[in-house]
This record gives sequence, C-alpha cells and structure tokens, in this order.
Amino acid sequence: ALVLCGVAGSGKTMLARELAALGGLAHVSSDVTRKRLAGLSPTDRAADEHYTPEFTLRTYAEIGAEARRVLDRGDGAIVDATFHRREARAAYLEALGERAGSVVFVECRAPRDVLLERVGARHTDDERISDADVAILERQLAELEPLDEVPDGRKAAIDTDAPVAELAAEVELRVDERTWPASA
Repeated sequence: ALVLCGVAGSGKTMLARELAALGGLAHVSSDVTRKRLAGLSPTDRAADEHYTPEFTLRTYAEIGAEARRVLDRGDGAIVDATFHRREARAAYLEALGERAGSVVFVECRAPRDVLLERVGARHTDDERISDADVAILERQLAELEPLDEVPDGRKAAIDTDAPVAELAAEVELRVDERTWPASA
C-alpha cells in the first residue's frame, strides 16, 4: 500500500485521488472511514467524540484492515490519512498484518501559509469531506511526530506546491524506482 500522509491542507487527499484514478487503485481515506464508523455520510460533520484518541485509533485500525482486504484481493491501495502520530501509524500497521512490510509512506508537505489557505478555503465547500479547520491544523502541527520509525527506504517527503499531475508523476516515479532524495 502507498500511504499519503501529512497534516490538514498538505495536499494528500487531492494527490491520493489522482494516483488512485491514474492507477485504478482503491482510495482508502481516514476521513471517509471515520465517518462510516460514526454512522455519518462523508459530507456530514463529525462530532468531537469522533476525534477522541480512542476513536482515532479505531479509525486507523479500520483503514489498515481495509487496505489489507484490498491487498489480499491482489489489488493496490492508496491510503490517505494524516498519520501525524506514531500510535496511529502503529494501529494501522498492526491491522495491516503481514502486509505492513510493503507499505511506503509519502509525507506531503507545504509551507504554513499554504496549509492555512487550503484549510480556510475548504470551509466554503459544502461537499468537503474533511472536518479539519485552522484549530485542528494548529493542533496537528503541534503534535506532529516524525516518521522516524519508518525505514529510510520506505518513506519520502514531497513539497505539494506543484500541480497535482506533476506530483502524481513524481510519486509514481519514486515508488517505481524507490529513489528517495537524501533529505527524505
């Protein structure tokens, strides 16, 4: 599975959708999964109770289980979630089981002003799925734990300031060649 991670507004969902469409792959979204577990439609706003640490770990375990089911069918999966905390990554990988060794993490990054602009702009979209607002972005930035436990050969970071088609091509090339920049 290919994991696109990063804080709110980092461009991971847009890139995940593009990669899933290009490759005919399943798009496993933490936002959609969280709302399904809460009994909500994707565009409904989730309550605070759906963002507790316990519910979040349940969500990450479920996206791991969903990705495992996709992989067990012989298909590929693009997983889209912040993964900004180690415990969430651990819950995901545990649920993924024996498939965890093949996961590649691509951390989506953008400058703070871009993150704020993106998060602010989405609140005018009634069809948005993410519940993240500026307060949530600020919390994620404060809680952000680096991907230190992920081996270098299975992680990369990309700046998402480029057009999504260019980013998709860059990710595909890196994954195919497993060529990560030294700074990743």
